[in-house]
Amino acid sequence: MSDSKSAQLEQISRPFSNTWQSADRAAMPETVHLDICTHSGDLRIILITTGSPNTTYRVSSHQLSTGSSIFRTLLSESAAFQSHLQQPQTPDDLCDFVVQNHDATALGLVLYCLHMRSNYLPNSVSFNLLLEVTAVCNHYACAAAIHPWARLWMAQWEGHAMDPGYENWIFIAWVFGREEIFKKLSMELIFQGAEAERGGIEIVTQNPRIVTRLDSRVPKKIIG
Repeated sequence: MSDSKSAQLEQISRPFSNTWQSADRAAMPETVHLDICTHSGDLRIILITTGSPNTTYRVSSHQLSTGSSIFRTLLSESAAFQSHLQQPQTPDDLCDFVVQNHDATALGLVLYCLHMRSNYLPNSVSFNLLLEVTAVCNHYACAAAIHPWARLWMAQWEGHAMDPGYENWIFIAWVFGREEIFKKLSMELIFQGAEAERGGIEIVTQNPRIVTRLDSRVPKKIIG
């Protein structure tokens, strides 16, 4: 694997505590279980959420690898998962993948998209949920795979892209390749003078004049 890809994977894995392990579910708080892929699911994603019930998602490693280059690399290079695949399997014999710092609903929507489970997907989402979905897609490099659904969810919010309070559209536009919206917003933010600070990029809007911050997951590089 190239040095650049290794660095990317290290950066992704570190803040989200992705670990391959046999999780001690008896020690976990109340857990919500979602069978994203019932019949061919061979992997259990366990989302640890502080102060809320944990969520588990039964998924197919094949579907994840097809839709996400990050999952494909993580799965192929995990000794624990490869060893798991070589053992005799039962329907409930799943390998556990523990993650943190995702919104449970957003992660579920992305996983349903990757498994083509359209009947579980809504026609619309709130702007905050769209932002959370964007963060998951950026984290796992799977925006292209869910773009048909993301395009539907973005449609209702496009008219607000330049409105105060919707500055995080620049992140959504960057992840999902909405070049026209991205160019308009990036020019506006650069003109206003954006400065990276802890807790997100601070910006000043002009009409009206409001000091606000972009979501902390918005990379500084996208505004130049």
